[in-house]
Amino acid sequence: MSTQPPSYKAARVSLAATAGRVTVVGLVLTAGSLAALQAEPDPAVSKLAQVRESQGFAAWPGKGGGLRPAVNAARVLSPLGKRVRLLWVHGPAAKPGEGLPLGTVELMWSSKSQPKIAVKIWAAPSCDDAHEVLVRRLAAGNAPPGMLARGKHVGISLGDVSFVAPGSTKFVRSNVVVYVYDEGKNAIQIAQAIDRALCAKPARKSLDALRPRIQRLALAPDVGEPLNAEKTPTVPLVVDAVDPSGGELFMHWDRQGAVHSPREAEPGKFVFTPATWAWQTKKTGVEEGRVILTAISTETGLYSTGELRVNVAVRKRPSPPPDAEN
Repeated sequence: MSTQPPSYKAARVSLAATAGRVTVVGLVLTAGSLAALQAEPDPAVSKLAQVRESQGFAAWPGKGGGLRPAVNAARVLSPLGKRVRLLWVHGPAAKPGEGLPLGTVELMWSSKSQPKIAVKIWAAPSCDDAHEVLVRRLAAGNAPPGMLARGKHVGISLGDVSFVAPGSTKFVRSNVVVYVYDEGKNAIQIAQAIDRALCAKPARKSLDALRPRIQRLALAPDVGEPLNAEKTPTVPLVVDAVDPSGGELFMHWDRQGAVHSPREAEPGKFVFTPATWAWQTKKTGVEEGRVILTAISTETGLYSTGELRVNVAVRKRPSPPPDAEN
């Protein structure tokens, strides 16, 4: 057996030496060097595997269980004399690099005063997805996999699975994951209050009845099609959406085709701008655009999606100038 270390050899391959052609430099890997590259571990993947194994991820309780709506952290913490405000709502799509399952909504609350308090809640589409969110959050942290303190191992009842510390606590209850940070070292007590609020809502097979309802998404009555970006640079939209929980809705907009993303002109009223140029030349000069609205409840973390299709009159994109040499 050869004891030579993995190596590679470079091979220069000249396709032609005449003008107008190119010379390609290729890199040829031996079998040994290729295997060595493939065997190089990804630190993030390696740590995730370690956390799964050291924390008995496969045996975590609650997998395949019933679903619960999330809670509004500001309402839960107010009776405790702690004030937090909603900072952002993300979702319901996978976030690149963080491994959040598709359909997971992320809500973040934070205090303005000291000591600093932050609460982050992920409402996942299933209990299994929520477990995946939690284990990946653990792997993304700085604590060594074997040093994470399980709540049940230190006598703390919290969630289906929890990892506790006075300043920072994470847990999962059904399909909801909660992270609490508290400079005042009361993270466990805050997390337990949130868990009680979650348990006060019975688990269900489906949460569809609690989802926001988008009852209308349309152009304003006096707007005709096709839209013209030059004559009508902004177009009002009529949106009628309600949250069965009685909470506030966060409107997330997206678009496809010949429209720009809508923006909020004032609370409850939205406008968007049709695109001026066609991405592809068409004889009719009319393209279809789609306005996509996702209404997310800040009370429950549940969402619904609506779509509006519109025809937009667009100018054809100018052809590039002819090559000077031709």
